[in-house]
This record gives sequence, structure tokens and C-alpha cells, in this order.
Amino acid sequence: MDGLIDTSNLIDILRGYPKAAAWMQSATGLELVVPSVVRMELGYGAKNKTEQTKAMRLCAIYALAFPTAADAEWALRQFEAFHLSHQIEILDCFIAAMSMRLQLPIYTRNVKDFSILPDVTVHVPYT
Repeated sequence: MDGLIDTSNLIDILRGYPKAAAWMQSATGLELVVPSVVRMELGYGAKNKTEQTKAMRLCAIYALAFPTAADAEWALRQFEAFHLSHQIEILDCFIAAMSMRLQLPIYTRNVKDFSILPDVTVHVPYT
């Protein structure tokens, strides 16, 4: 495994953003993984069955990674430490926890979402 894909990248692909599509085509040598919470987030954002199906088909290209109990504990500590001061979101804490455990970078355009968390590596694949 080479990295976790954040929701922002998958949304860009679903919306047909050319830079996202170009990055995905160039990243064929990378073994990218979708955190299960990212897949759930995409499903939650779907406005209808067609959008949901399209999102799930995109996710199905990649392996899924699931959080462990230890991930949940780490995510909880980070959320309680940084939610009020930095508006960190629950799912971002879970994604970061999985990144830490698996020692994988997070591929995202939303660096701000993860910048406060200790020892989390973020790669911005396109701008």
C-alpha cells in the first residue's frame, strides 16, 4: 500500500475535474487505498441512487481499509484536543488515525484538515 485517498480527490474525480483525472491516470503505479469512512462519506453526499452507485463503483477500484479500536481511541483523543480550536472533523480524525497506523500518507487537497494532527503525512496530488 502506498497511500490513503481522501474524500476530496474522489469527489473531484466524480465531478470530472480534469486535474484529478490526470493525477489518477498518472498514479496507476501507486497502490492507493480508500478508508471505509471515506466511502461512507461519499455515500452520504450522494443526492440520489445514480450518484451513490457511481461513487461506490469508483471506490470499488481500490482496496478498503477499516479502522481498528486503537484507531478509534486515537481519533477520539485528537478530536477532543482539536475540534474546538481547529474545527477538525470526526472522519478526518479517523482517516488520520488509519494513516498513522498503516504508516501511509494521505492524498488530499485539504491539507488544512490534517495539518494540526501530529505526525500525519499529507501529499497534495494536484492543485
